[in-house]
Amino acid sequence: MKKNSLTLLLILCTVLAFGQRREAIEGKIKSLKIAFITEKLNLTPEESEKFWPLYNQMDTERTAIFDEKKSDFSNEVSDKDAQAYINKHFELKEKEVMLEKKYVEKFKTVLPMRKIAKLLWVEKKFRQEVMTTILNKRKNRE
Repeated sequence: MKKNSLTLLLILCTVLAFGQRREAIEGKIKSLKIAFITEKLNLTPEESEKFWPLYNQMDTERTAIFDEKKSDFSNEVSDKDAQAYINKHFELKEKEVMLEKKYVEKFKTVLPMRKIAKLLWVEKKFRQEVMTTILNKRKNRE
């Protein structure tokens, strides 16, 4: 497992080092994420066949929520605008939680509960490894 995580980090560093376009990097990261999740959950071919379409659907919906979050915030906003921003922030957080709950229910039809629970941890672990790799890469450039 450690060998695969190290491989993941080395590949990610290589991708970032070559300064590929954003779409190419995102595609590589998505491929690495699929491999990472498949390995960590120890998905069988049958589970993978049923799981990945659901996961990709969830990821598309999650991306739409993330895109809603993208907004500029200026220090020059009124209190009314600041309150609206705060309200929107919590509304989107609630959407994320509801989305996860919805897909946990769907995943129950294709995976055992222990793998669903582990998925939540594995996604967090993947994000941490990606962020660590990016931060280390930036430090090495300085």
